[in-house]
Amino acid sequence: MLRILLSLLALMALGFTLVPATAQQKPPVQQKIAPQAKASAAGTWTGVVTQVGRSKGYALAMTIHDKGGDTDYPDLACGGQLTRVGSAGGYTFFLETITRGRLDKGGSCIDGSITVAPAGEQLSWGWVGSHKNQTLVAYGTLKRRQ
Repeated sequence: MLRILLSLLALMALGFTLVPATAQQKPPVQQKIAPQAKASAAGTWTGVVTQVGRSKGYALAMTIHDKGGDTDYPDLACGGQLTRVGSAGGYTFFLETITRGRLDKGGSCIDGSITVAPAGEQLSWGWVGSHKNQTLVAYGTLKRRQ
């Protein structure tokens, strides 16, 4: 027993350590796997949207970029600029300022807010505005323009 103890002390003096072989191996390198990026809403989206209380839908083309975008409603002869105000839970929120065809300047469109969310390969679109103490709502599903 004394001989084993002296041998161990000699090995330790020479710089050897008494660590199990499994502990001496370096742990495997763990690769950081980035979460899959959510599908970007950036680009141009088109479709026909429905306004509650209106008998006929109307065409919409919406272009989205990092900080906002723009809208064009060709059937209504109006359009506007989007300001991105945030995102949460897969939804992105914009304020829409009508720059062409404003109701208060003889046109047919008013400012409002737009919410979008991915819907598979499409984009769910919702709009809310207020005019003369009345809430106006429109909605639709848009497709990415190729």
